[in-house]
Amino acid sequence: MEQRAREIGWPALHAELHQRDPLAASRIGPNDAQRIQRALEVIALTGRSMSEVQQEARPPLPAVNFIKLGLSPADRNMLYERIATRFAGMMDAGFLHEVQRLHQRGDLHGELPSMRAVGYRQLWKHVTGECSLQEAIQEAVLDTRHLARRQLIWMRADPELAWIDSVASDALTQLQQRVAPLFG
Repeated sequence: MEQRAREIGWPALHAELHQRDPLAASRIGPNDAQRIQRALEVIALTGRSMSEVQQEARPPLPAVNFIKLGLSPADRNMLYERIATRFAGMMDAGFLHEVQRLHQRGDLHGELPSMRAVGYRQLWKHVTGECSLQEAIQEAVLDTRHLARRQLIWMRADPELAWIDSVASDALTQLQQRVAPLFG
């Protein structure tokens, strides 16, 4: 699929998708390589359109009560400190070595969706000599902070979501109080 995209371009593959699955094509932009590829791969692998697969009847959810909870430090600086600490822990646990081994395989490249994930993308740049290790780490931590911020903004738009300060001394008590009504 990527070879075809290099030869004819993603807009041409989007036009092909439009012929084979107009509904999916109407929801996917002509330069959204990842979604175009996924939709065409579904057709190639299943013989059915992505829209058809997505519209299949799904069994109803069981009759249960749900509560939406968000756990996050109320202090954003604390969240950012934890992100940096977590990434340092990943590095100590061999994350760089993992990326080096993936690079050495020879069958992967930096444009694959898996290699564009936060952390992998930055360390891949270091492994290929595009930046220093320190620059890669700083960029990975910063990009993780940006991702966390976007996720929090998205989640805070849900009026049903109840937030608990995950580092508050009474966080467990708050959690128990929110969940207790579900169990009568």
